[in-house]
Amino acid sequence: EHEFIQKKLRFLMREEAAEQSGDGDKLTEKEVSMLGKLVHASQQKTREFAQEQIRAMMRKQLASGTECDEAEIAARASSAVSLRDILRVFHIYKFVAHASPAVAEVLLPGAQTPAEKRHRAMLLAL
Repeated sequence: EHEFIQKKLRFLMREEAAEQSGDGDKLTEKEVSMLGKLVHASQQKTREFAQEQIRAMMRKQLASGTECDEAEIAARASSAVSLRDILRVFHIYKFVAHASPAVAEVLLPGAQTPAEKRHRAMLLAL
């Protein structure tokens, strides 16, 4: 999954390079790495949250004192985040990062530089 995220970000970086004229508007390699780690970490946290919720529900359903099957919990939680969810993050990022000035004013208040806009867009997309 982490490799998929990195590849998608590099594709996005190349796509932006083709669309943008100014060097300051493009994702850098450092940003690709940082943003990839953030996306991966947020997806992992979503799975962990799902595991906690599933474990709590299973405990309520099982007789008290019965332990939950951790493998089953992990399997159920793995479907909490899909590649579609990860792709959605990139679509939202692209929309926000390339928003019109009026939309950017609402979604990215105070962002002055292209780098600030990209960073805030990714955090908003997460």
